[in-house]
Formats: sequence, structure tokens, C-alpha cells
Amino acid sequence: YDPYQLDNGAEGSFVRSLGKLMAVAVIIAIAFSIFVLYRHDWSFDLGNLDRMLDRAFGKESKTQPIDSPLAHLTITPPATKDAKLADGLRVLTAAGVVKNVGTLAKRFIYVKASLKQKGRVIDSARAPAGNMFTPAELAKLTKAQLDSTINPAGKNGRNVKVAPGESVEYMVVFLELPDDYAASKYEAVAEVVKAEMYEGP
Repeated sequence: YDPYQLDNGAEGSFVRSLGKLMAVAVIIAIAFSIFVLYRHDWSFDLGNLDRMLDRAFGKESKTQPIDSPLAHLTITPPATKDAKLADGLRVLTAAGVVKNVGTLAKRFIYVKASLKQKGRVIDSARAPAGNMFTPAELAKLTKAQLDSTINPAGKNGRNVKVAPGESVEYMVVFLELPDDYAASKYEAVAEVVKAEMYEGP
């Protein structure tokens, strides 16, 4: 009879069981992370981890907290239009209007637009509101020039202050269109993703 041998055997069994539990926990954690990323179009925002989890499990509220800069900003569905840049690149514009229906002024409003096919995101882009371009204006710009022309303040400072009851137009340009793009096959959606409270006079 050797009690030390029995203790070693029990300890080995415990270590093996613990190892299996840890392996299962790691697999579950990886699967959970993949699911959350999938629900957010494979993007990760550590600063808004709680909102990511809520959205992943369908618990995110459709309304923003009353003190959030995003509260009381409504957005119209985007109207899309084909265009070409100066370098021949085919692009798609998604344009609409953001309205401040609250009682506090907002500024530096950003809109994210997504191009979807059967619910799957094909491309997405974001831009500050107030930057509108006609097809003729886009035809004179290369991709690099377009990027440098877009101003967070918007053209003529339209995105510097959006007072209560006022609206500001938005335009997001998709630069990576699928080869088979057609309005009948794809859907564009838009949302306000960033804004600040206006604190000036």
C-alpha cells in the first residue's frame, strides 16, 4: 500500500480534467468572439464593447440615451447614384438628410453607409455630413483628391452646427463596387454613427 502513489494518480486525473475544461473554455470563448464579430460585420470597437454585446444578442435599444450626441438625430434612407472619378473608377454615391429633431445643437455628424446583398454587407464607408458632390464634380476628382476634399466641417461649414429643427445633407461614396452591381441586386442603408454636442454660442 503506497498512499503517495494514490495521491499522484488523483492529482494527475485532476490536472487532466482541468486541462480539458480549460480547452473547452477557450473553444467557447473563440466561438463567442467570432459570433460577436460576425454580428458587427467583422469590426471591433473595444470602447463600445457593452453595446457590441447587446447588439449581438438583439438587446440593443433603438433609441439613444437622452444625453447622447446621437440622440434625436434622424436619417432618411439613402438614394443611390452611379458616378465615375477622374481616374475612371466606378463609384456609387448614397445620399440623404440627417435632421436634428431634439432641443440641443449638434456638430461633426458622421454617417456610415453599407451596401448589402441579401442581408450580407458587401462594402461600407463613412463620411462627415455636409459634403455633397455632383457627378460632374466627382468626375474631376481622383480617389486621393476626393479623400482630401472631404471636410469634417462640411462644405461651407454646414456640419459645424446643426441647430434644433435643422437638417444637413450627407453623402457617402462607395469606392469598391462589385463587378455585378445593379440597383436591383443590392441595397444601401445608412446610420448616424458619430456626432458631438455643439457648445458654442
